[in-house]
Amino acid sequence: MVEQTERPDILTLGVLNVDVVMELSHKIIGGKIIGNEISLNTGGHGCNQAIGIARRGVSVGILGKLGEDAFAVQIKDTLAKEGVCLNLLLDAHSTNTGLGIIMVEKEKKNTYIDFLGANYQMTPEDIDSFESYIKECKMVVIHLGFSTYGAALRLIELANKYGKTVVVNPSSSTDMEEALLKQIDYLVLNYAKASSLLDMAIDNLKGARVAANLLLNQIKKAIFVQMDDQGVLVATQEEFTVLDAYSVSTTADMSGVTDFFTGVLSAELVNGAPLSFAAIKAHRAAMICAGKIGVYTAFPTKEEMDAI
Repeated sequence: MVEQTERPDILTLGVLNVDVVMELSHKIIGGKIIGNEISLNTGGHGCNQAIGIARRGVSVGILGKLGEDAFAVQIKDTLAKEGVCLNLLLDAHSTNTGLGIIMVEKEKKNTYIDFLGANYQMTPEDIDSFESYIKECKMVVIHLGFSTYGAALRLIELANKYGKTVVVNPSSSTDMEEALLKQIDYLVLNYAKASSLLDMAIDNLKGARVAANLLLNQIKKAIFVQMDDQGVLVATQEEFTVLDAYSVSTTADMSGVTDFFTGVLSAELVNGAPLSFAAIKAHRAAMICAGKIGVYTAFPTKEEMDAI
């Protein structure tokens, strides 16, 4: 675990939730679907990315808002245990902490239900209140979703003002104009996010190459396309590199995979790792997540990541 620091090297912004993950059976009794297993853990894109960073030994602080409730206590306790700096968390006084419900059924796509709650209250003015942290960090890592969109734009603006590296992993529901893309150093996508961003079907390496080629001139440094069991595409102005997939015995649950990939990737990059090394390390960590049901409970430990 990395020690909490007052001025972390990386700041991350994204949704903060408690995740309820239910593994469904095929049993229906009295018109009700019966669950096999259930877990309740800290989650949300912001938390997942921060934990990935912390488990690579890099100091990280998380920006966001929580309600004044038991879920907020759980999130803070988990992040503190992971060594994430909590100084940039704010209280939302009129709503509850975010909650995500993930229903996992074998051989079917997951069903997601989100109550975003306090996440909606994160504002550009809140970001301004932490300008000194932004000025002193090395990198900002952002999951660009609609609930924190205004705050994210302001964070990107301030990061550019102070010459900080900007890593963005956009939501599938988020539009990105060229003016915004030009402020991003590293863009992290998967098939779904690339498809949404370009309004075209992308589900293989050929499509990933097309997507990267269309976007590359608008990004400062590189695009990473996390292709799950097909590996990773790393695209720069100089070259396109395809890194082989890390094999796992089974793919049980893809929840949180791209978040953890983004966190580990960012930690490696801030430490000066070459792009391909950072990408393959992040991909292997992400595929370990995919081999287990759940989100937080599926994240590989520091020791597991050191071994891959």
